[in-house]
Amino acid sequence: MAQRAYWQGHLRLSLVSFAIRLYPAFVPARQIAFHQIDKKSGQRVRQQLFVPDKGPVERADVVKGYEYEKDHYIEIDPDELAQLRLPSKHTIDIAQFVEIDKIDPIYYDRPYYIVPDDKMALPAFATIRDAMRANKVAAIGEIVFSGKEHLAAIRACGKGMVLDTLRYADEVKKSAPYFDEIEPIDIDDDQLDMATTLIRKKTAPLEMSKFHDSYEAAVKELVEAKLKDKPLPKEEYEAPRGNVVNLMDALKRSLAGGDGEAKPAKKTGPGKVQAKPAVKRARH
Repeated sequence: MAQRAYWQGHLRLSLVSFAIRLYPAFVPARQIAFHQIDKKSGQRVRQQLFVPDKGPVERADVVKGYEYEKDHYIEIDPDELAQLRLPSKHTIDIAQFVEIDKIDPIYYDRPYYIVPDDKMALPAFATIRDAMRANKVAAIGEIVFSGKEHLAAIRACGKGMVLDTLRYADEVKKSAPYFDEIEPIDIDDDQLDMATTLIRKKTAPLEMSKFHDSYEAAVKELVEAKLKDKPLPKEEYEAPRGNVVNLMDALKRSLAGGDGEAKPAKKTGPGKVQAKPAVKRARH
């Protein structure tokens, strides 16, 4: 394998330990790079390191510092960080197992492929892998890299394993401040059944290769148009005009394959919409 391992160490379950290597299972997202330029001269604006009241600072003179009090720092050398006594720098100790579908997706961060480091590690690696696959569980442990200790979930994947770094509980915002304002309402049973039918109609295996980031291509098209002094590309997407007036009508049109907007329902009086009576169930 030509790629250099991102992390090397051991995976340990009780008295069973074997050497492993980690490789990123993702490609860092490409980002369109915009530079800051001076509007008058067209030249790029450069940022300069400086200390207030003292002036510019050379990059070679910049070191890491930990703020232990307001505006008071203690210098930390990278070698001192490397010497921190953390077992998870070299070994992932499996703390427990959990059913894979019991891990809330909101905690998932980044995936990494795990392979055995050598042939000696293969028997133990394959045994733990197949046992996890048979029981549909993930192993939970902690690992240190990139200057941080990460909580991780490890699961079987093909002939290898995948390690997903997980966000800690205090890194995930509570939903209550955002969801508490959503009031419970009564849901029309017919509309609910229609929505269920629409969801089932549009349910299919997920083929990730069908989806692509078109933003970069759109920006390049814009740049090319400006360079060649051509008309700038216009957005063709037409945003919805607002909330659905007649939900049942919109659902029926959607199931029928119609892309047009639902027509407003007939009004029986000022501000009133005609609708047939329906059985309703409370939703919270």
